[in-house]
Amino acid sequence: MSEKHYLETYLQDHYAAATAGLSLARRIASQNTANPIGRKVGELADEIEDEATVLRNILRALDVSPSRVKGVSARVAEKLGRLKLNNEVVRYSPLSRVLELEGLQGGVRAKQCLWRALLLACDQHPELQNFPLAELRDQADQQLGRLQALHHDATIVMIRHDRTHPHDEDRPSPSA
Repeated sequence: MSEKHYLETYLQDHYAAATAGLSLARRIASQNTANPIGRKVGELADEIEDEATVLRNILRALDVSPSRVKGVSARVAEKLGRLKLNNEVVRYSPLSRVLELEGLQGGVRAKQCLWRALLLACDQHPELQNFPLAELRDQADQQLGRLQALHHDATIVMIRHDRTHPHDEDRPSPSA
């Protein structure tokens, strides 16, 4: 296989994963509208959507077409990932929230690698210099930190019996 084929496959894989990650982020946001996780992941979903647009433009600049098969496969995998033995067949559970945030963290880690790899590819593909790859890398670093904090809070909620959110800005603190 040629270097171009490897890069094409790599970009197609990441683009398919980005669409699945966006779907997962939108699901987390919609299932958590009653707590701060919903708003924060909703903001993250908007960023992921913008990044997917940039990635789509990178594919165009490198004359790479998104793979329909990979796109469908990624979306199916995201939907199958919703099926878990969490003893909550119908409802969204605190376990669902924790596991989905873990999945989203995995996607952001992969995205960090993508932006770093594309920065390395700029010498061979000067057209990549037209994209804000360093800023996207830094944004992914920040996103991961935010997701880790949300995961921490979601895990606390999962193991508590009262289901309160430890950093809910809308609630008075217990000492108030």
